Amino acid sequence: MSNHFPHPPSASRRRAILHGAAMALALIALDAGAAQDLTITYYDVQGGNLQELRAS
Repeated sequence: MSNHFPHPPSASRRRAILHGAAMALALIALDAGAAQDLTITYYDVQGGNLQELRAS
């Protein structure tokens, strides 16, 4: 019996997840009535863990 571990998500999948999270936060801000001052800025980040993502 072999052990199978899932592969880490690809860079494009991580980017899609981060974009989805940004959109979710934007929707929460819109719901809170902050629509007048809302600005969304996208950044390309890379990293294999939270520390690397923050540094990027």
